[in-house]
Amino acid sequence: MIRSLRTRIALVVIGCALVVASTISLIVDRQFMISGREHLRETAIDQLDAATATYEFSGALSRNATTNQSVMPPTLRSSITGDLTATYFDGATMWGAHRVADSKILAVRVSADQLTTQRSQLRAILTWTSAAVVVLAGAVGFLVANQLTRRLRRAASMVVGADSTQASISDAVGGNDEVAELATTIDELTTRLSDRLDRERAFSANVAHELRNPLTALVNATELLDDADEATALVRNQTKRIRALVENLLDLARSEGGADRDRFDAHESATLVRSIVRDIERLTEARAQVVAEFSARVLTDPHRLGQVLSNLIVNGNRHGGGNVRVVVLGDTVEVRDAGPGFPDDIVRNGPHRFSTYGRAGGSGLGLVLATQLCEALGGNLVLTNGPLGGAVARFTLPLAPPEAPSHPA
Repeated sequence: MIRSLRTRIALVVIGCALVVASTISLIVDRQFMISGREHLRETAIDQLDAATATYEFSGALSRNATTNQSVMPPTLRSSITGDLTATYFDGATMWGAHRVADSKILAVRVSADQLTTQRSQLRAILTWTSAAVVVLAGAVGFLVANQLTRRLRRAASMVVGADSTQASISDAVGGNDEVAELATTIDELTTRLSDRLDRERAFSANVAHELRNPLTALVNATELLDDADEATALVRNQTKRIRALVENLLDLARSEGGADRDRFDAHESATLVRSIVRDIERLTEARAQVVAEFSARVLTDPHRLGQVLSNLIVNGNRHGGGNVRVVVLGDTVEVRDAGPGFPDDIVRNGPHRFSTYGRAGGSGLGLVLATQLCEALGGNLVLTNGPLGGAVARFTLPLAPPEAPSHPA
């Protein structure tokens, strides 16, 4: 199925041009044959008059005249009545005949070979002309469609890469037609959506900030409860889970504000990742094996990179059966697990807030936070599934310039 609007418009123009050219060619060919047959008929009548005068004067027949009715077409013979002159065209010869003084039928024949040759030449000219017209119409249609769709493509690219600093789509597209109306509508929808997202982010950040201090006090209070009580363990776990959710909401709000480039330094990727994983294992129950295929000097913020790896490793431990490997491939880092893999919706469309998968549950913010943090670090988090199963989260860090000093992890 053809998806390009330019190609579709060009094909429609070509189809219309082909229909018009074919119709004109048929009309011209038909008119040529009508005119040609009429000319042959007039020629046959003129030659019949001359042959009749010769026959009646001397009894001799001219070169193309005959009185032998057996060679005359039956339709011609039957159409002769009285002194009327009859003509008949059999496709190759124009006949003209009438009765002479001795009641014989005198007929002359005029060959249509020249007419057939001229018709073949005319058809060839019409064919080449129609082909040229169709090609020209297709090219013009494609150019016109390209002018139209270029504005649409510009609008689409601006929607995909929309940010707060770019000009409005309607200004970039320009014009005063349907495309401009569409761009204006997109601008209005984008503005409303952006305002709604800003309100949602502000609300989430404010709620998380207000809950942070009370939750910290609540967590500290649960540490004073009797360890032997099962209810105490349940309260502690759920309280810690709520605090982690609040911390993720705060981190998410901070990540949406962009990255502080002053905190970016050059690091050896393998050394830095090993150090971060050790800290994660020391502070949490999550475990991961680091495999460094080769290292590279990258420019990154260790704190935010640690947040990315922490979320991915915790997610892998929760959903991947605890078998998590962090593979360093120069400036690319992969976090793999041996679980069932990511759902198709997450692979196709990316993670969404508060959308969980798997039996282990969770807030659904970990992958969203990791995605936004990767973007803040200048990379892009890609979520896929391995060929033999298991989830694979891959991101690439910016390479450090040669003159940047290297800092130990």
